[in-house]
Amino acid sequence: MLKRELGVKHVIGCLGAGVIGSGDDGSPEEFENFKAISVMAASLPGVTIKPWKVGGVGGAELPVGTEGGQRAWRELVGGTSEEEAPVVLLLGDPRCASSGMLKSLTDGLDFGLPGCTKIGGLAAPSRAATQKLPAVFGSLAAAAGGPQIAMPSLLGLGDMMADMRSGGDATKDGGGIVGVTLSGNIAVETMVAQGCRAIGAEYEISKVTGNMVNEVVDVSAGGEGLKPLEALKETVQELTPNDRQLAQSSLLLGIAADSLQIAEPPQKDSEDSSTGTGSEPGRFVVRQVLGASVADGGILVGEVLRVGQRMRFHLRDAEVAASNVDALMSGYKRQRLGEMMSGGGRPPAAGVLLFACVGRGRQLFNQANFDSRSAYLSTGVSVAGVFCDGEIGPLSAEGGATYLHSFSSVYAIIRPKTTAPVAE
Repeated sequence: MLKRELGVKHVIGCLGAGVIGSGDDGSPEEFENFKAISVMAASLPGVTIKPWKVGGVGGAELPVGTEGGQRAWRELVGGTSEEEAPVVLLLGDPRCASSGMLKSLTDGLDFGLPGCTKIGGLAAPSRAATQKLPAVFGSLAAAAGGPQIAMPSLLGLGDMMADMRSGGDATKDGGGIVGVTLSGNIAVETMVAQGCRAIGAEYEISKVTGNMVNEVVDVSAGGEGLKPLEALKETVQELTPNDRQLAQSSLLLGIAADSLQIAEPPQKDSEDSSTGTGSEPGRFVVRQVLGASVADGGILVGEVLRVGQRMRFHLRDAEVAASNVDALMSGYKRQRLGEMMSGGGRPPAAGVLLFACVGRGRQLFNQANFDSRSAYLSTGVSVAGVFCDGEIGPLSAEGGATYLHSFSSVYAIIRPKTTAPVAE
């Protein structure tokens, strides 16, 4: 219907736990636990659009690590080059995270296209929806006529978080990842708002089995290793009564971002990475604490871990989340105002794609439309997006490695690289 009514050439999208779009008055609105469709359609003169798919039915296979060099990864997403500074938009079936496919893809793209923007999210379908509809979809064939592009269309089906995680092989039964590579006169400024704060000491993992942490060492104190449950007990004992209560339902684990990066990035990427926050101390990518083993004192985490990685317990916190969003948006507004007053700077924003965690929204902020309204008030352009089961993006606007985030919002502010007259 979209291709017929709008004359678009490409359509990609995913299922979500809710969608973000415009209300009747044009202001942004977050439709949580509500059946709705949100569509962002774009006309992109001077932009080359290359949709692709990996895994699932009819999808391509991923290159093996760095064996094929950077060229293999660039050909996977349309044959673009780093000099073109492409934007890569990713929408993944949630199974691609547990299978390791997503990390292999993002690590590979960071290797093949260092410094280029990779953004997106994981679909959040209910089990009932998964039986009837693909979690992600892409229309790869070009339709005749019309310069417009729909990127992406997002279908939201309200459901509970417990229904969103499904096991199985992400390379079968419709799993996998769809993407689109945009190169030419397009740029994306990315901001990632995290919703957690660190508590307690920082630890180094000394024993681990898959995603079960068996032993840790206090980084500042050193000494012998201790069981993660012992470390957690010490951390909780030092909390205020309110934080102890919060820890009962909002306990998470942060893994140091630089220890999640690929082991051997290309030389150019490693030189540039010092400007990003991924290598700065104290920056963590949050993962869920899935359970604990009382018998041996280990904790189960939503990430395959290894010895030597650093970790710190975190709490999901509405006040910290709101402050993070406010700081990001205020900084963006100040920068844009400064550029406008000086008569230079970047072209203005054309639209915002928002990939927000299912754990945010009204249940976190105790008010509607917080994330989307903040983006709209700061940029003045339309906001569209989806509530995801994981958000994909860097840690900072400066770029760096690409991560799968939890309880975060990834803002992708879309604009042209240059403002040039377009022929009618």
